Amino acid sequence: MRQRTGSSIETESPIYGNSPIYPSSKGPVAVLDMNPQTQWVHGFGFWVLYVFAIVFTRGITYTFTADPAWGWTMTVVLHSTFNFILLHCIKGSAIGDIGSHGQYDHLTFWEQIDGEHHGTPIRRYFTMIPIALLIISMNWVRNTDWFLVTLMFGSSAVALVPKLPMFATQAK
Repeated sequence: MRQRTGSSIETESPIYGNSPIYPSSKGPVAVLDMNPQTQWVHGFGFWVLYVFAIVFTRGITYTFTADPAWGWTMTVVLHSTFNFILLHCIKGSAIGDIGSHGQYDHLTFWEQIDGEHHGTPIRRYFTMIPIALLIISMNWVRNTDWFLVTLMFGSSAVALVPKLPMFATQAK
């Protein structure tokens, strides 16, 4: 429930109570994404679709190889590659300028999510999925197959390292 009090908009959250939309130094708050180009990632439907896309990719890789280790490795590599390209390489908006008047053209999609605030639920979700995918896939790969293990860890690192707060850009 939104209420306008004074010059700031406040939201009522079951976890945080009344809190400003953008965080301040007064503790944890619920961050709402005001960027119209990234609001769709906050919906539950997107989260389900994202997991379904990974399962679908695993099904496709299964048709190309009968070996589960190679299938999981291809799934991890494909996911990490697309994750890196879509979240960290492409700047601006992939769906066109929707009322932002070029305000986000210098930011990657990762930087646009939640106004560049780290530790928000969707950012944690985008960080945990590659980790969970790596853990699941490691159950199918023999520890003696160092090529596959190195390939999976390397591609997962490519997807995870740019998400660290120390690599956040200050492009303003």
